[in-house]
Amino acid sequence: MSKLSYSDVPKTHKGQLLWRYFMVMQTHDKRRRKAIENACRRSVLFHINTFIWINEPRKHPNCVPFNTYEYQDDMISTFVDNVRKAATTEFDDEIYDMLVEKSRTMGVTWAALAPIDWFWRFHPRSMFLLISKKEDDVDKRGDMRALMSKLDYIEEHMPNAFRVRGRMHNQHHGRSHLLIYNLYNNASITGESANANAGRSGRYLGVLRDEEAFAEHGDKITAACTETTLVQLRVSTPNGTANSFYRARKDNLVKVFSFHWSIHPLYSKGLYEYKDGVVNIKDQKWHDDYHKEREKYYVCQHEPTCADPGTAWQWKRSPWFDQRCKRYGTNPKDISQELQISYHGTGSPYFQIHKLTKVRERHAVDPVWQGELADIIPVDIIDGDARENRCKAWVDILGGSAPQTTTYTMGCDIGTGTGSSDTAITVVDDSSRRKVFEFFSNGILPEEFAEKVVAPIYKAFVTALGVPFISWDQGGPGIPFGAKILSLGSMQVYYYRHRDQRGSKVERRPGLPAGGNCKSIAFERFRTALFGGYYITPSKETYLQATEYVYPDASAGAPYHVASKETNESSGRGEQHGDVLVSEVVACIALEERPAPQPLKQKVRPGSLAWRQAQRKNAEALQSSSSVEW
Repeated sequence: MSKLSYSDVPKTHKGQLLWRYFMVMQTHDKRRRKAIENACRRSVLFHINTFIWINEPRKHPNCVPFNTYEYQDDMISTFVDNVRKAATTEFDDEIYDMLVEKSRTMGVTWAALAPIDWFWRFHPRSMFLLISKKEDDVDKRGDMRALMSKLDYIEEHMPNAFRVRGRMHNQHHGRSHLLIYNLYNNASITGESANANAGRSGRYLGVLRDEEAFAEHGDKITAACTETTLVQLRVSTPNGTANSFYRARKDNLVKVFSFHWSIHPLYSKGLYEYKDGVVNIKDQKWHDDYHKEREKYYVCQHEPTCADPGTAWQWKRSPWFDQRCKRYGTNPKDISQELQISYHGTGSPYFQIHKLTKVRERHAVDPVWQGELADIIPVDIIDGDARENRCKAWVDILGGSAPQTTTYTMGCDIGTGTGSSDTAITVVDDSSRRKVFEFFSNGILPEEFAEKVVAPIYKAFVTALGVPFISWDQGGPGIPFGAKILSLGSMQVYYYRHRDQRGSKVERRPGLPAGGNCKSIAFERFRTALFGGYYITPSKETYLQATEYVYPDASAGAPYHVASKETNESSGRGEQHGDVLVSEVVACIALEERPAPQPLKQKVRPGSLAWRQAQRKNAEALQSSSSVEW
């Protein structure tokens, strides 16, 4: 028998059945059995496509050959290569973790378990760990939903020549609850639920984390498994953005596989795209055959696909997908989660994704300039933020001043300046109600940001029609920022009107309150203005952050960014936590309540009567704003 390889395996269903029958017959001959065993040992894909059978309850008979698709081959080969590299390298700064985001019914769980079974069967002393959200999802005898029951099924349908225990699923043959042990080579597969201590003990060649997005203690498990193994295979359908799976998805060091239904050979038949009112047929042959057989054309659907904006499959549809959407009915969340690998549509998004997508497609554009703030506006500041292109302009201000035919409104969201979150500033054109400038940094203290960043930007947007109108978020670092802004004395400042507890006396406080009720109302007004076209933002960063805002829960009285509750000084550095969006919310509210523009005030001489009156007025306003909890 010549040297066998995966390229010898036929991929048609009939060819698969004949090939498997032929190969099983060859195992009865000792010499040929050895050659087949060596081929299986060399190639995991040869072994899977020759001897592994899987359970498919929706078919009859339900025992079908595991005939892998190309996308499954890619994932399996990468996983095996990563395990081998990690096992043979003493020290390597390369990260071998893998993440698979998937639509339902893509055969990913079987594709993840098959190479683990291959290691267990052919590689002595290999050890793997399986983790899923509940213990019954890991191991429950007779329940084919459980991971270890699937491994039992593979073993039961293995040819006699390669069986380890066959159907003898008991402790004497190496099978106990949450453990599959190979008595012939000391390899083992252990199972565990996704509890807070999962993955904390032992050492493994690899760890499979099934449906990680639904695990309550995902971050703790990630930390534990980082020391337990060099290879984590993280598999899940999306479940919003407030989980460890989504955070791993954003990590550039993790190899990501996107198994969307549109790459499946069966589900993608008749593939087409519907975008901007135009249907673009991708699989013309299917549509021609449909017309020939039925003497009518297939009616392409025009409804939103419920995919996240910017994804490669945002506009893709197929007859299979259309039929599935009808079965799911009018619930876009189910379509987003089960079919569209949508992180933002599967949680509780504050900004409706389909509406946000339409607005983004209409208004989001690249800036006319982006780079360092000092390149267009003279600032003298040491910025601890090393990220590039944090300053963007949608109007020409390269000469140091903005277009003079309008006035401007500014909104600021203030961070600590120590790396935990960004301080952001937005500038809006009062006439067009369109954002024209943004800048953010996590390395400038609030007082310095007010004096050495905001003040020069403010000056650049002064026009002959009046000075800019400025507001800021009062919360936390907003207090010292506001004090510095007021001490500068030459800005037109937004004042929030606050009634006392009896509702009789109205007080004016500088800046926008950060409390739950006030923030909720501000976000509602911003969302109405954004979707209604009363406020326009071209910033792609804003639309991205908007997708990550969710409805408040019991611990939050206002919409919040999903990353804000996990932020700390070390992990938060360099991440956006919705700060650019908040600066736009503040600017939008100030824009709606903007008084008549004021001319640029002349500077008063320090020590003069006018100077002392201004200082007393600012001190009273500052004391009033900091003494009341909103």
